[in-house]
Amino acid sequence: MHPLWSLTKSAGQEWKSSTHGQDRQLKAVTELIRPYFLPGAAQSNKYNLSAGLSFTQNGIDIALNQGTPASVHVLDTVLKNNGGVGVRAANAVAPNVQVGIDHTRAILDNVGFDANTNSRMVINNSVAENATSDGMKADASTGQLTVANSDSSFNGNGITASAGGSVNVVFSNVAYNTTCAFNNSASSFATFGNNRIIGTANCGTITPASQQ
Repeated sequence: MHPLWSLTKSAGQEWKSSTHGQDRQLKAVTELIRPYFLPGAAQSNKYNLSAGLSFTQNGIDIALNQGTPASVHVLDTVLKNNGGVGVRAANAVAPNVQVGIDHTRAILDNVGFDANTNSRMVINNSVAENATSDGMKADASTGQLTVANSDSSFNGNGITASAGGSVNVVFSNVAYNTTCAFNNSASSFATFGNNRIIGTANCGTITPASQQ
């Protein structure tokens, strides 16, 4: 739904109001639920996806099958209560789809953010919290994830590299996760040594990376 379209106020939606605080001056910021991105050169999403509802699938499912470059940008978005992944990216064929995520929150999902087959995901200034499994992860041999200035807390694992995936983390906070903070399962996991790990130990081999 486009932000300029009117919405009926209901429970679970988020609203912004003027200083007068009357309903006639309220503007809904909850606009769109669970879009699917199909093949295309470049697609962009800038909506708040939180409606306080539960879904069994993914919040934003970037599922491509194209041999030409593609990019997706997720900005200023809230994804909540998804039984699958908040944002999942995959392309069935090369090249890698490029996914930029900024000022976005994935809350109470099974997995917050997932860089899967043939994807490069860069997460900045974003939050993954209360994920049942992993807050952020790369879980394919061609899945690459870079996390900067972000928070992954209160999840099963904070940030995970598995199935040959590649993860790099810089200037981020990982706190109070149940099993692992940084979690490397037979994959590639590098940290630049300036992250904050609180409450849970790392798992697997975490490789220090030099800053340039």
